[in-house]
Amino acid sequence: MGYDRNMSSRLLIGIALIIFGSLFIMDNYGLIDFDIPFYVFTWEAVFIVIGLILLVSSRHKLPGFIFLGIGLFNLFPNFWPVALIVIGLYLILRKNSKPKVDIFFGKYDSKKEGKTSSKMDPDKIEDVSIFGGSTKTFSTQNFKGGDITAIFGGSEINLMESSLAEGNQILEITTIFGGSTLIIPNHWNVELDIVPIFGGFSDKRIKDPNLNRPMDRKLIIKGTLIFGGGEIKNFA
Repeated sequence: MGYDRNMSSRLLIGIALIIFGSLFIMDNYGLIDFDIPFYVFTWEAVFIVIGLILLVSSRHKLPGFIFLGIGLFNLFPNFWPVALIVIGLYLILRKNSKPKVDIFFGKYDSKKEGKTSSKMDPDKIEDVSIFGGSTKTFSTQNFKGGDITAIFGGSEINLMESSLAEGNQILEITTIFGGSTLIIPNHWNVELDIVPIFGGFSDKRIKDPNLNRPMDRKLIIKGTLIFGGGEIKNFA
């Protein structure tokens, strides 16, 4: 499922870039008259694009609906009842489990208010931070990945007390105008499969050539970064 969502995000962004690039080229050579409407360059359009990307690339649909709703409401004020319909559908169709969502202006520390995990699988992390910062420690002896979303904010997830489960475990990261930091043991095998758009993600762990990493387990970090960044390190 994580691989499919990541491929869907890549496919959506790739197709959009190819279409717009082709239209601009044909317009430059006078083959067509391609004029971009003024509302494409408004903040409402930015919110709509962010919402669509979140809906495609993340299991956390509520932030995507929020961004999409705000953009559509301001761009098409007469269609505000659609927001009520969308919220109603979300309440009806959503699953019983839901991640810990931090929406605030400030900083959250899990050492004070508990740790975050998926209710369906305690070995998977599910975390959403919006307009704020979060510092959390996740402890399990069978870590299986999960989802991390940071929008206009940042998150720091400490996995030093965890052990990676056997096989390939997928951790999805969605960052928009924010950043995510992962503190991961140095002996973990980590593979990055990130789609950065005006952003970047890097592994800054201290490299030890004499360190033996188990080859029967790997953490694959997938996701989309838009005007944001992230890093992996092995120290707090």
